[in-house]
Amino acid sequence: MPDSHERRNITWRVRTLLCFSFVFLVGDARAQTAPEPQAKEAKGAAFTPVVVENVTIQGANDLGADETAKLAESLNGEAYTDKWLQKLTDNVKLYLQNKGFLDAKAKPTVRSLNSTDGKQHVAVTVEVVTGPRYTVSQILWTGSSVFTTKQLDDMILLRTGDVGGLTTIGESQVLLDKIYWEHGYPKAFVAIVFHKYADVGKVALYGEIQEGEKSSGDQAAAEKEPECTAPTTEEIRKEAFAPRAVSYDPKVDAQLEIERAKLEAERTNRNVLLIAGGEWCGWCHMLDQTFQSSIPTRELRDRNFVVVHVNVSEANNNSCALRPYPQATGFPFLYVINAEGKLLAISDTREFESPYGYNATKIEEFLKKW
Repeated sequence: MPDSHERRNITWRVRTLLCFSFVFLVGDARAQTAPEPQAKEAKGAAFTPVVVENVTIQGANDLGADETAKLAESLNGEAYTDKWLQKLTDNVKLYLQNKGFLDAKAKPTVRSLNSTDGKQHVAVTVEVVTGPRYTVSQILWTGSSVFTTKQLDDMILLRTGDVGGLTTIGESQVLLDKIYWEHGYPKAFVAIVFHKYADVGKVALYGEIQEGEKSSGDQAAAEKEPECTAPTTEEIRKEAFAPRAVSYDPKVDAQLEIERAKLEAERTNRNVLLIAGGEWCGWCHMLDQTFQSSIPTRELRDRNFVVVHVNVSEANNNSCALRPYPQATGFPFLYVINAEGKLLAISDTREFESPYGYNATKIEEFLKKW
């Protein structure tokens, strides 16, 4: 179950990725080719699902033919949001940035193929400018008294001479934050920034650490394992389970709501689907939107499951509600349990992702198993 430190990890991961995305994606947004008319929707009109039949990547010669073909194939599929083309383009750029092409740009064009079954079928060509491939030239640290420079170098996921992958830099920061927590520094601040030298294709990493005060083991344990009290039978049966209008509400006691959902699951011969996340989580909103946009997916979910959204945030992490189950490795995180509370399945939802949101078909495949 996520404790206060893990919530901080979530916060830093989100902030890191948003920061990197802003630097590399927003900076050249004005240069993007506007989507073709068939990829736009009139304001207020319902979005017509788009099926990307094939994607052609042009200009990414440094990746090699096989890798370019694999990237293009991974972008095919069905989109349920009107931002699909921008998300597809961003995914291409992020893929290249993780390969060290930190200045990568992508310019998409869309060609309409046909329209069948209420869906628009298209082909996308993405013209890529990779720029130089950056490698790490040096790693500098400031502010650490707990670990030596050599120890910090060994802890992170990059070494001098490695390709400067964007996501790897962010993951290294999250990893260090976790290590400091485990060594008794729950308020440690870790930031890894970098400077590019385009003329030589090098990137220098600068790690800034503010350790804060060291806490006692008792304090850390108290934060990680709050005392839990199970709701009484009277409390559970006082009200019947009812779906909520707001997905993630920190005021809701998820422990009590799950118990009521289990009774409803028993009454209706269904299982319970727990969706852990929060208002802060963009992918959590995307998952909700996918269920709303895809009627078959939503009907399958509601026919077979009683759905409970479990808020995980600074205001209320619902640690007692989720303690019986495996710790979430990302958000949104799905737990499938039966009416007795037995865990049947989990998913961090990454397997459902596509460049433009979630793939409804993959979600349905998961739900049909239970």
